[in-house]
Order: sequence, then C-alpha cells, then structure tokens
Amino acid sequence: MIDEKIEELWATTRKLVEEGTLEEHLPEQMEFFARQILPLLAIKGFFKGIGKLDEAAANTVLSETGKLCGGFTLASMATRGLEIPTQDVDAFLEAHEKAENTASGGRSKLTREGDAVTIVNEGGCICPLVKTLEMEASPNHCLCTTSHLEHLYETALGRPVEVELIETCLRGGDSCTIRISW
Repeated sequence: MIDEKIEELWATTRKLVEEGTLEEHLPEQMEFFARQILPLLAIKGFFKGIGKLDEAAANTVLSETGKLCGGFTLASMATRGLEIPTQDVDAFLEAHEKAENTASGGRSKLTREGDAVTIVNEGGCICPLVKTLEMEASPNHCLCTTSHLEHLYETALGRPVEVELIETCLRGGDSCTIRISW
C-alpha cells in the first residue's frame, strides 16, 4: 500500500518535471505526501521502533493502540445490532468470531470452554496493520493484540478478563492461539 502511494507521487512528480510545472504544483504534491504517505510511513516507523523496546515499555504504548482497535471492533458489532455491554455471551462470541474471520480470511476459530474462550488464528498474523502496510512486525506487536482483546471483552461483557498469549506466529508459533477468561 505504501509503495503504491509513493510510486503514485513520484509518477506525478516526474510528469510535472517533464511538463515544467512542478513549482506551481508543489503545494498540492506536498499536501498529498503529508496526507496520504507520511501517516503510513509514521505508523510503519512507530511499529519498527516498538520492536526495539523491552516488553514492558512496548506494552505501555501498545495498550493504547489495542484499545483503539478494540473500540472500532465494538462499534462495528454495535452497528450490526449487538448491544454493548451484553448479557448474551454466546451472541458476542459469535459476532467476535465473525470479525476474526473477516480479518483472517476465514482462518479463525473460537472455542468456548465455560467462562473462557480460545481463539486460534491459523496462517500468520491477522493484524490489519501488518497485512495492509506490509510491515515486518516484531513479537512485541502481539501486545497490541492482547490489549485489543482485553478492551473488547471487558467492554462487551462488562467485567474484568484475563488474556493469555498461548502461542503466536510472531513469537515462533505455528498459529496465534489466545485464551481469554472472565
């Protein structure tokens, strides 16, 4: 995605140079860069830096990112008719499994075991940022997922939860397997 946007900017810039009109179009080129490319580069750089932090520091930063992502997922569920918070745990889990499968391309499975659920995502990291921005994520990136799920489940269920990373692809596992208990 970023590479395509950068190529689009360079193609337009080359054309303007050939036409001799770059100077008059420079403000709009800079605006395109600032609005379309710079935020994507900043996010990519942000996550690259997160990979260099110790786990505690990375978790401090990524907990906020995960909450924002979880808030988006909750809003999406609410627009589809799920009341948040909900007393209907099974309806919430069904909505969450649907969201996970949308993100993973159908490679996710949720299994409820009493007051806990295990999520298994096969075939690599399903984070939309990793996929869309084609970035190299570090094992610290999984902390964002932990915060995302904690916010999602605590808000939807109206009670504290515990999120445990059993294994993740970014940490050497064959799948991303996460257990959430309440």
